Amino acid sequence: MRRSLGRRLTKAAATMVKTRKRCYEGGSTDAKTPGGGEIRRAKSCKTDKMLSTLLDMFQKQYGSDAKNDYPFAQAFKLCSHNLPNIQRVLYPGCYIHVTPSFVFPEVVYVDSYKGKSNIMQKFFQNENVLDQLVEQRCYSQPKQITYRQSDYRSDFGEELESFDMLLSFSAGSISSQCLKYVKR
Repeated sequence: MRRSLGRRLTKAAATMVKTRKRCYEGGSTDAKTPGGGEIRRAKSCKTDKMLSTLLDMFQKQYGSDAKNDYPFAQAFKLCSHNLPNIQRVLYPGCYIHVTPSFVFPEVVYVDSYKGKSNIMQKFFQNENVLDQLVEQRCYSQPKQITYRQSDYRSDFGEELESFDMLLSFSAGSISSQCLKYVKR
């Protein structure tokens, strides 16, 4: 079973790389929700413009394939299916990658990057953005998204051994610093 899961995760990861490359090469910039719905936009209000900008930023970075389904979400669904007891996830070095929240009910995102004009803080504080991105989640309980603007190599206010899973895609080797937060 582990070998089969590994192959499926490798295939899902290859799809993620292809999709990400296509987005950088001028793929669609029309933002879609994970369920394929159109994101509501209004150009007249500054708040709506910020919402649109944040959603576009997510779409360009973690774009969707032709079926408007985020490839990372498929890999997380596969993990969730094969490891059904995962409820609480830690994602250090996350940037604005909230795709784990499509599948897992409680995710703590940790990143020290502030971005231009504190864009990271604005992204995670904007409930409209998070609600639209996570509207087609795969669980029935309310989403719990926590963002810590902190370096994961130092204390960021979470209890040790309180997470079911640790994620890392672009933060380098995080296990030496963050494995202590995962349940044994």
